[in-house]
Amino acid sequence: MSKKRLLVLLFLSLVSIPASGQDRQLEDLMVGFQCGIYPQTSPLVDKITHLVHNKEYSEIAKLLYSENSGEILLSILILERLAKNKLYSLSETELKDINHYKSLSIPVYNCLGCFSEVTLMSSLFEKENSIEEITWLNKIIPIK
Repeated sequence: MSKKRLLVLLFLSLVSIPASGQDRQLEDLMVGFQCGIYPQTSPLVDKITHLVHNKEYSEIAKLLYSENSGEILLSILILERLAKNKLYSLSETELKDINHYKSLSIPVYNCLGCFSEVTLMSSLFEKENSIEEITWLNKIIPIK
C-alpha cells in the first residue's frame, strides 16, 4: 500500500470516530416514544420509565436541573402527572422552575418514526401532548 493511500485511510478513520461518538451523544439526548422502523422508545425515555417504575421521584425531580433538555422535558411531564395523581408534592421552587422552563426557547431533540427534529421547549408546551406522549404517560402513570 502506498504511503499516500495509508495517510488517506488513517485520516478517514480518524474523522469517522468523532462522527459515531456524536451520533451516540444525540441518541442520549433524544426524546422519542415511537422511534425507528420498529417503533420503540428512546434510551432517554427508557431511563425515565425505569425511574418511575422504581418510584425514584426525587431522582426525577433532580433532572429538572439537568443540562439535557430532554431530561428536563420528561421530568416536567412526569412530575406534573405525579402531582396530579397526588403521588408527589411539588415544592414552590419546582413549580416556579417548571413554569419557567415551559416558556424557554431551548432546543429539544426528538424523533417520530424514522425522522428526527429539534423543537423548542416552549413550543412543545404550547400545543397538546402528542398521542405517543400521552400513551407513554398513561402506561407508566395512569390517571386516577
